[in-house]
Amino acid sequence: MRLPFRQKNPNLVCPIRRTRPNWRRSVAFLLTMLATLLLGAPVVWSDDQHANEVRIGVLMYCEHRQPSLDGFKKGMMAHGKFKGMVYHYDIRNTSHDRSKLLPLAEEIISTRPDIAIATGAIEADALKIASQGSGVPVVFLAGSNAVERGLAESVIRPGGNVTGIETNDAALTEKRLWYITKLLPKARQVTCLNYPTISSSKDAAEIARRVAPTLGLELRVIDVSSLEEAKSAAASISQDNTDVILLLPGIPLDQIEREVLRPISLAHKIPILGYHYGSILNGAFAAFGASRYAAGAQGARLTVKVLHGADPANTPLESPEQLDLTINRWMVNQLDLRLPSRVWRLASKLVDIKF
Repeated sequence: MRLPFRQKNPNLVCPIRRTRPNWRRSVAFLLTMLATLLLGAPVVWSDDQHANEVRIGVLMYCEHRQPSLDGFKKGMMAHGKFKGMVYHYDIRNTSHDRSKLLPLAEEIISTRPDIAIATGAIEADALKIASQGSGVPVVFLAGSNAVERGLAESVIRPGGNVTGIETNDAALTEKRLWYITKLLPKARQVTCLNYPTISSSKDAAEIARRVAPTLGLELRVIDVSSLEEAKSAAASISQDNTDVILLLPGIPLDQIEREVLRPISLAHKIPILGYHYGSILNGAFAAFGASRYAAGAQGARLTVKVLHGADPANTPLESPEQLDLTINRWMVNQLDLRLPSRVWRLASKLVDIKF
């Protein structure tokens, strides 16, 4: 049940009345309870034993969404302890298989959860389709281009049954290019791999093409549609044509960074600038964007609003409360980078992650 959220005490049989004790009523009550116990009938303390339980369906594309889910669970746990709520999670993971997104989304909705959670934008796309007409609200924990991809009519008024955290991954491309000029002032040639079929990657590439020349940067965009194509395209990356690799947003590109671009970065000492903390874990020397863990926790607060009755159609999308510039000092040393001293003061997080 989604409403109302009342913390109930199962041991409370009736209100305490500040009046003179009625011994006849007390004796009658005790005799009734004794008879009930002797006859073996169950004692029912409440007519709504599951009022404080909430069923949450979760759709994940892969294990890389785990930080968002961890942040979400931590946020929900804090609320649950405060309100006496119990959350039951039904988690479905496609394990990188996009063809399973819609079938698993339909499975989740068929169980009639109190709310459905999408750990990313492609999961939200599937849950939006599967939940049409079901009355099940959907919250996405981290998604880019929500309006452009049709998840919401507008940021202020989503207009459907879906709301969530808009990470602005594509829109922040302009700021990442600016950071390249500050972190690596001698860099001129920027290369990025682009997945044109992914809206966030496509839009980020368009922004990069427009902004790079204004910052004195030469941009090379290589379109790919698979890991194999990425491997072939990456073979052309060298110090002769690339000073820095700009990672565009998108789960497939995260996999490409880890399996294809990181080895090139280390072998040829070409730095990668990523779009969130997960990029650091995959091999970027620096990244600028929203923490997925923090976005998950923020999504938990948004979920609580919806569970309390807020209509997703009129619940504005939220932007991340904080954007971080993270620098991996270990990778900086491995690439023999000499960052300007002022750069270290720009960073909001300094880490040492080894590969």
